[in-house]
Amino acid sequence: MNKAESLQPGSQEFIINKEKVHHEDEKKYLIDLNDVPHDLSKCDTLQITQGYLTIDPGKSEERLRKQVHLDGSVEYFYTKKAGSGEDRLEQEKPISEKEFEELWQQRTIPGIIEKTRYLIPDGNYLIELDIFHGKHEGLVMTEVEFKTPELKKNFIAPSWFGREVTLDKRFKNQALVLYGLPSPEHFREAPRFTLDEGVEKSIEEIQEILDSNPNKTSIIAIAGGSASGKTSQVAHKISKKFSENALLISMDDYYRGAAYIGKEAKKGNLINWDQPEAVDLELLKDHLSLLKQGKTIQKPIYSFKTGERTGYEPIDPKNLIIIEGLFALNNNLKDQSDYKIFVDIGTHGRIIRRLLRDIDRTSQKPSDIVKYFAQVVEPMHEKHIQKNIINADIIVENEYNPSVEAQRSNVNENQVKFLQTLSPAVLRKAELLCHINQTDSYYTPFGKDLKDTDEILRIRQENGFYILTYKGPKNETSTFRERPKLEFEIDEGAKDAFINFYGRETKMIQKSRAIYTYKGTVFSIDNVSTKVNNETRFLGNFVEIRSTKDKDLDSIFQEMGLDPNTSIKKSYFEL
Repeated sequence: MNKAESLQPGSQEFIINKEKVHHEDEKKYLIDLNDVPHDLSKCDTLQITQGYLTIDPGKSEERLRKQVHLDGSVEYFYTKKAGSGEDRLEQEKPISEKEFEELWQQRTIPGIIEKTRYLIPDGNYLIELDIFHGKHEGLVMTEVEFKTPELKKNFIAPSWFGREVTLDKRFKNQALVLYGLPSPEHFREAPRFTLDEGVEKSIEEIQEILDSNPNKTSIIAIAGGSASGKTSQVAHKISKKFSENALLISMDDYYRGAAYIGKEAKKGNLINWDQPEAVDLELLKDHLSLLKQGKTIQKPIYSFKTGERTGYEPIDPKNLIIIEGLFALNNNLKDQSDYKIFVDIGTHGRIIRRLLRDIDRTSQKPSDIVKYFAQVVEPMHEKHIQKNIINADIIVENEYNPSVEAQRSNVNENQVKFLQTLSPAVLRKAELLCHINQTDSYYTPFGKDLKDTDEILRIRQENGFYILTYKGPKNETSTFRERPKLEFEIDEGAKDAFINFYGRETKMIQKSRAIYTYKGTVFSIDNVSTKVNNETRFLGNFVEIRSTKDKDLDSIFQEMGLDPNTSIKKSYFEL
């Protein structure tokens, strides 16, 4: 049997060597069998056994599946998947029993999945109810796969569905094989609230804790990923509410320092700044214990400029101690806290928010920020931070708000285009600046569609360079296509690292562009095509005008033979 070819992004479904390839767009939910309102004995049933040839957690997998129907017929499949979250690329093809048996012996991943699948029609949807057996006995989940984005958008989970675990990696089949059945606490999740509701609810709960123990020092832990807003949007607000009765401690002060990390590296123990080993958790744990006993501690003072501790300061206990940081809900610390808050945000929000923050705040090049996030921050987040959500008493969702936060880019693009060409007489009056070819690849994060929030993220290849561009929602009142924009050059390593963790390509735009200037106004003549599902479609020849928001271009339009009434504010991606 030939190995399946590599998955190609940017398509909904196509065939490669008789292999079916599509975007697996689904949701998963935990189920209590006692709540299922259907007579399962009347449902179509499959007995499924599956194992894995390869697993690269969070990225790809090669799977073998045997499924037996009620009538005794048997099917065998080879499947390759790539990506994570709700939306993954899936490449599947039927194989013979002999091929299955031969490949089954080649499995590099021990362990198998055994489950009974019941197929339950529900209007426009097909519910797949899986009852697991063997080492995963007791686990029951449903999957609903969506054929179109509209069906997904309009889906309302039935009342008998339990907690959604689509993005919870512990309940992926590959994770069940690698790590076994999640422990009981993983089956529960704390209640979720929006930012304002979550802060208000937390303050209420904290006040009750203080009222019930007025003479005791209570500790509140606040954790979350990088750029989640745990410090500015949650910890500071709670600290301000309780004012003089509260003490806010940042875990950053407990970093061991650059010298320690360098010393460990010489021993062959490589530590980065985004893993728990970089923080002296034992010292912090001891300090929290002492504060709860009413004792003074000598808290370290850490300098981000030197990367080392610069001294210590005495800290007296107060009624409320708030500890915030990446690892505040770490298993080594969780028992010290009386109330635990996890601030949650998706990958897209964390990387865009971090870029908007760090480009101005640090001396790092944007390309280095992207590469470090992709190669260090994101893997460490998945391994050491996100999993601690199970220790939370409350989850505060502080998702990135593009309508507000994108304005922090402080740069707006102002463009308008026309589906036409210019006369030779006009072009003779203009100054040709250059001819370039551009290939724009547009991406959307796993588990999210940027079209829903009117955001755009692309990587442009131009003359051997790569340019990453993020655009926030457009200003609908502007006569131009006005969007806040963040744009910078990245190297090939940063480009590859970004694509690997961020999401999938949704569309490719190819342009042959001639750039001119006319009376101080820059415009381009663009020959534009789009490529989707390996099919190229010609969009047309366009004139694109770039200007400042307050510049009056009526006379320029008239001289160039452009009718403002025929202007187009859509981007090539939207066309």
